[in-house]
Amino acid sequence: MNMNIDIVNRALHATGHEEWLTEYDKTGERKPLYDLFKNYYLATFLEALSEVPWVSARRRKRLMIVNRPQFNCGYRFVYTLPHDCAKPIELSTKEDWIVEGRFLCTNAVKAELLYVTNGKRVARFNAAQAPKPGEAADFVLSAGRAHESNIPNDAAFNPGKLRKPSELNASGEPDGADEDYPEYYALELEPKFHEYVEKMLAAKFAVKITDKPQLQSRLLSEALLIRDQAIKATRSMLKAKKQPDQWWADKLWLR
Repeated sequence: MNMNIDIVNRALHATGHEEWLTEYDKTGERKPLYDLFKNYYLATFLEALSEVPWVSARRRKRLMIVNRPQFNCGYRFVYTLPHDCAKPIELSTKEDWIVEGRFLCTNAVKAELLYVTNGKRVARFNAAQAPKPGEAADFVLSAGRAHESNIPNDAAFNPGKLRKPSELNASGEPDGADEDYPEYYALELEPKFHEYVEKMLAAKFAVKITDKPQLQSRLLSEALLIRDQAIKATRSMLKAKKQPDQWWADKLWLR
């Protein structure tokens, strides 16, 4: 995923900043400035994804159950959240749940989660992070009484093997290696998302590169208004019409 320079420039313009950012600033004398805005952009991008249940970023995935020692959460089962989960929304069974760290606790036997993705790519296994002999692992995947439906689509069972050809670019490097954020896929999101990110960036830039605190307050208020509009829009888009009650004769196939 790359930083959207147009959004950054519009945010800069909203603060009265006259200089513009270009692709050529990735290298050269203005690289420190480019890197500064790049850090702000990613932080704001992830923040925006976690605050609104964006329709275009919704995914559904069956969770993997885990066993973790002394995990007293008041629920029967503990599952790992998807690696790209920015905001959990609901379980397919509509049961209650809580999130503790990167774990979801619930009484659902086979938990399938609807969530907002941040586009994060599957992390590759690093041998240096593996527990050494004699050390206890943080958690253990449950192999006992596990069903294949508990296994997520992106589970890597042989992380030491070579990547598939589709995960390599033309130069033989991992896909996305030449991007601003190689650990994230590019997402196609609704216009309100980009408006929200733009205003949030402008509010942050107003504090960083200007001496106008009142400007930051105005831009933040505009950003929060866009966020509230986006939340209402997602609710209206997903609101289904209630099916009319059936007559008893219809239920008995008499009509």
